[in-house]
Amino acid sequence: MPNPNEDAELELLDLAQLEDAPSQLVGYLVSDKALNVATVIRMLCQAWQEIGWTYLEPIHAYHIYSITVEDAEAVQILRVCSPWSVMGCSFGIHTWPQEAQLNDLPLHMIAFWVQVHNLPRHHLSLQNATTIGSAMGTLVEAEDPRRKAWVSDCSN
Repeated sequence: MPNPNEDAELELLDLAQLEDAPSQLVGYLVSDKALNVATVIRMLCQAWQEIGWTYLEPIHAYHIYSITVEDAEAVQILRVCSPWSVMGCSFGIHTWPQEAQLNDLPLHMIAFWVQVHNLPRHHLSLQNATTIGSAMGTLVEAEDPRRKAWVSDCSN
């Protein structure tokens, strides 16, 4: 019979052994109410069906999910397109490194895109975009509103 007072010896896998393992992510559902887990999983799997094989599993209090995907390309797509929308709630995705514990991950942070309307034209600048973005939290990137990538030729 195991003795609960003894330290258990656990096997530690070499990280090289894990290189071929599927990529692991963790998702966090931002909601103040418990949503139906099966519905959350069904909606996300349906949204991600073009990405390839994914496996979701709730791991903590209905808001945190383990996400397993088959390749690095799927990881990139899920992360770049995050946050995802599920029943009106945001679902943020973070990478989950092999050596990290769940508590090590910044699940309290979620990246989102902000667009500001009705600014006078003389306030449209990269500096003001940076100021507004920084006031909201950690700024990842600001777009220069005076340099549009979607300029089209209207001379035709």
